[in-house]
Amino acid sequence: MHGKLMTNAERYRRHITVDNSCHGCDTMVEDIMHVLRDCPAARDVWNHVLQANAARRFFAMGFEDWVQENLSTTATMQQGTSSWNILFAIICWLLWKDRCNKVFNSRPGGSYFVLLEASRLYQDCVSLIHNGATRNCGRAGPNSRDVVKWQPPNPGRVKVNIDGAVRGAVKQASIGGVIRNDAGDWVFGFVRNIGACTALMAELWAAYDALIFVWERGFRSVDLKTDNKTMATILNMESSILSDNALVQRLRKLVLQQWDLSVRFIYREANMVADKLASLAQNRQGGCLVFDTPPPEVTQLITDDIGR
Repeated sequence: MHGKLMTNAERYRRHITVDNSCHGCDTMVEDIMHVLRDCPAARDVWNHVLQANAARRFFAMGFEDWVQENLSTTATMQQGTSSWNILFAIICWLLWKDRCNKVFNSRPGGSYFVLLEASRLYQDCVSLIHNGATRNCGRAGPNSRDVVKWQPPNPGRVKVNIDGAVRGAVKQASIGGVIRNDAGDWVFGFVRNIGACTALMAELWAAYDALIFVWERGFRSVDLKTDNKTMATILNMESSILSDNALVQRLRKLVLQQWDLSVRFIYREANMVADKLASLAQNRQGGCLVFDTPPPEVTQLITDDIGR
């Protein structure tokens, strides 16, 4: 609110540079509003998360009103997002961070990576708030494994638990999934090392592999469970994030096929077998590995799930 971010306009005012233009579009003066909202790169990010009926006012407000209004509202300005002020603050920070990477490190991530990182950070923030509120109310939080646990699907259905794991500075990613019937019996599982990507993309790849597998094996009544809330909203058509991504478009076509498919978010404590499977593929090379019987690393977890 004090206008002290070192944009090129501010650096020009302080006689630090002779060029006050934006490094991204090269034509406009780079002030705070340009970096955070009006630059074409920033507008592309906002257009992906704003509801259509909110965009006109969003892009018309002056800077102080824009900041104050968006930080003070929890209204759902994006479908599937209940805490807009949190998402707004995260995107503003990431836009500035991306601008600095572009200027000083020649490593811009672009709108695609801003959206991915915003999704991850938003999910983390909302989960922390939810967990804290639950504990403050004197109830057992979602970290209590006596409360949150794996549940078998309804009779005649199969349950698919998936997870993506990302490790290290290079973001090496792997995925895993397990399919079980209404008695809790193992049907099959799978793991795959998919190389470097974000946690959200790993989760999306896990969903894609899982849905292809269960469809090809003839299952038509399926419950897909993920501990990534953003991915669940994407597959349920409740979010416009990554709507132009090729993998998301392929996933949505799968979701709309002729079957009874539900996609739901669960806490990690109800997803332990898939979490372990994903970690098994971290150092594995080659394509997807399918297990028709449980690998020894997950047998105790399966027993725990059934016996709880």
